[in-house]
Amino acid sequence: MKSRQFRITAATAVVSFALGVAFAPTFRDHQPPATGSPDTNSSLRSHPGNTRGENEDPAGRTRVALREEKKKATEPTVSIPLATVTKMISQHQVAAGMEYLIYGVERSLPLLGVSEVEKKNVIDALKRIDAEIQDEEKKQLKAIQTDPSEIRLDSSGMEAFSKTLPARIQESLRSHLATEQAEVLISSLKWNLLYSTEEKWFPTLTITRTSSGRLIAWARTISGKTGPEVDAKYADDGTPIPADEVFPDRWKPFLKGFTLLPTNED
Repeated sequence: MKSRQFRITAATAVVSFALGVAFAPTFRDHQPPATGSPDTNSSLRSHPGNTRGENEDPAGRTRVALREEKKKATEPTVSIPLATVTKMISQHQVAAGMEYLIYGVERSLPLLGVSEVEKKNVIDALKRIDAEIQDEEKKQLKAIQTDPSEIRLDSSGMEAFSKTLPARIQESLRSHLATEQAEVLISSLKWNLLYSTEEKWFPTLTITRTSSGRLIAWARTISGKTGPEVDAKYADDGTPIPADEVFPDRWKPFLKGFTLLPTNED
């Protein structure tokens, strides 16, 4: 029995392969979630547009979408085993968290033959959900000063909200993509890495001193560790630094009145 195939244009295959090399996982090696894998024994084809709109008046579509569909209709196609497609999509989600889910989806959509218009709609919808997550965090997260050099943000209050996220995101993908495209994407993403309220993954904020003397305001989350350089106006002379003045906007609402002492970088 032939393995299940996904048909895409040759140009898309080349671009997708390049993306797979350029954006290969560099942060962590995660195991895929136990959400099941797609059947690999039946046929599957991508759609140049949203198939739910087959009977719609073409005049209602944008010129960009029509040009893309016309171009795809004349391009040569190649077949890729579905198992290979899902593996590549899974690898694009390089780490945990909503930021990297969006990153993975954005780089996976071309492989599924999704138009630029559809891609923009999908990413915009995911970013709206991410904004809702951050709004809910403002209500639920609580800052805890564990010592003069560390602040932790208790995210246990996000547990109920976080459990609704996979279903909401999957519904959004299904509403913006052809059924087969959405299901391949959904089955390939690591939903167990989306949002964690475990204590070990509470966001942790510190300011560290590099070997060259620079100060970095680090935020460690399940997605990894990121942070801007602290402005030179904050002297590294043992004076506590106001946390709400040096961390990105996402964390500022929790930090008013908190300070941090810099520590040497590990």
